[in-house]
Amino acid sequence: MFNRTEQPTLDQVLERELTPLSLDDVLKLHVAVAQVLDVRDPTDFARGHLIGSVNIGLGGNFAT
Repeated sequence: MFNRTEQPTLDQVLERELTPLSLDDVLKLHVAVAQVLDVRDPTDFARGHLIGSVNIGLGGNFAT
């Protein structure tokens, strides 16, 4: 039933919910054993990322 009602788009949800973290905040959380989800484009992720971070981009078929 839930899927039959109109839902906000990914862009609408991200605009409402997404709160980017500063690098310092990410590093503090990473040291505290937080899992880092890197949502950048895979090409940018491949150029450099935190060890142990996971890349799931916000584009393409898997974004929704």
